[in-house]
Amino acid sequence: MTDERKWVKARIRWLTKEEGGRQHQILPGTRYGPLIFFKDYVYPRGETWSSDIYTEKIDENNESVIRLSFLVEWAPFELMTVGREFGLYEGAQLVAEGVILEEDV
Repeated sequence: MTDERKWVKARIRWLTKEEGGRQHQILPGTRYGPLIFFKDYVYPRGETWSSDIYTEKIDENNESVIRLSFLVEWAPFELMTVGREFGLYEGAQLVAEGVILEEDV
């Protein structure tokens, strides 16, 4: 089975532990699947989507350029447009904020 999902490039800033972010950073080179919420989208009651993230490194400013998709093929990929801002969550905890830089990577 091939992966038909849309992938984008995004820049994110990981919140520090002091800002309420993760206790420990994710390891560069791993995949990660937090919930994703786009800042300008009104979600229907109960709707949530898991993301699929691949990051190669986290710089000294706690920032990463990542490959980003939804975890499933039937997600609202039309939301993944250049300039759209989003938050990444573990449950109710915001762990990173980002913006989409480039589509179809």
